Amino acid sequence: AQLQVKKGFQCECVRCTSADLKQRDEPICSWRCTDSSCIQYVASFSRHCRKCGSDSDANWGQYILQWRAQHQNALVLMNQGNYSKSKSEFEQILKATEGRLHEEHMVRFEARHALVDVLQAMKDYKGTIHQARLALKCMKQHLPTYHTSVASLNRILGHSLRDLAGKSPPSEQVDLRKDAVKALRRAEKVLAVAYGAEHPETVKLQIDLKELKELLVSDNSS
Repeated sequence: AQLQVKKGFQCECVRCTSADLKQRDEPICSWRCTDSSCIQYVASFSRHCRKCGSDSDANWGQYILQWRAQHQNALVLMNQGNYSKSKSEFEQILKATEGRLHEEHMVRFEARHALVDVLQAMKDYKGTIHQARLALKCMKQHLPTYHTSVASLNRILGHSLRDLAGKSPPSEQVDLRKDAVKALRRAEKVLAVAYGAEHPETVKLQIDLKELKELLVSDNSS
């Protein structure tokens, strides 16, 4: 309701439209059931799996603390410019939690989001694109459509697609630039609502979009 009054739109993300607080929050704090034959995920605030009745993992809190400590260490390495070791730490978190935590669990999402920044700094365009798309998928489920973090990640995705196009064979450049335009348009749309169409950050994206569209016109005419 506040967004409707202040920003002029009604948010339709999962977090805003779900009537059950626990249900909407379950994916961001859910573990795989301790019964290996059960495919259900169990929220950290639940003691038993609602499908098979198995007890939840009593050590989940300890594991979370361990992964968060590893995450903080990876951030320190990233801020020090040690991108290779930082990348390795974030990838270890994702590997250790795969199949144990829900794909949308905050531990996995935060590690993936930070990994995007590391890969971007390393100019690993393909890696950045892959991880950014996975992180955006999670954001789509649990953040408002016009959240500025959505714009930021779409901007990173768009710039990485643009930069990858510049290093790719001519036969691949057009599709990459088209995808870059789509990502930057999504980012520009969010910032136009969140900050306004004339905000410096919005204007920067508009300039980037114009330049990309000019390249596409050049590609089509060649």
